[in-house]
Amino acid sequence: MKTGIIVHSHTGNTRGVAEILLQKLEDNGCTVEMRKVEAVNEDPKAGGPVKLKHVPDPDEFDFLIFAAPVRGFNLSPVMAAYLQEIPTLHHKKAACFVTEFFPFSYMGGRQAVDRMSKLLEAKEVSLLDSGIINWSRPTRDKQIRKLTDRLALLPVSSESSPEANNR
Repeated sequence: MKTGIIVHSHTGNTRGVAEILLQKLEDNGCTVEMRKVEAVNEDPKAGGPVKLKHVPDPDEFDFLIFAAPVRGFNLSPVMAAYLQEIPTLHHKKAACFVTEFFPFSYMGGRQAVDRMSKLLEAKEVSLLDSGIINWSRPTRDKQIRKLTDRLALLPVSSESSPEANNR
């Protein structure tokens, strides 16, 4: 099963978590590639509508993991623009996670995951799991380990599910 990690990362924190996840997926025997979503106007202070520079094609993957930072107590506008732009994904299985600076999920993480979930559901994605990494918490490394361990099992377990065998 070919797994794609589609990530937007402004500071590198989200990308760092995605790289840990990529390694764990490879260790579990998955074929995995990471693709970056990039905007022409990457600076969050630039304002104005987001124009995407690089739009990864999600169709080449069997399983998808979307990753983005929280910005302004919500989903990164770059990831939101990307998810609005991509075509319907016809019930592909996926997971998602966000990283946020603040120590508590109610400070933007939940809103960001909810927004990403709704955008993915609008694209007919079957979302299996989601998570939030609170960057300034002292338990950040433990959060990263638990989330990446959990998400790294999803492509393997969804491939062996009866639903996957009926395709």
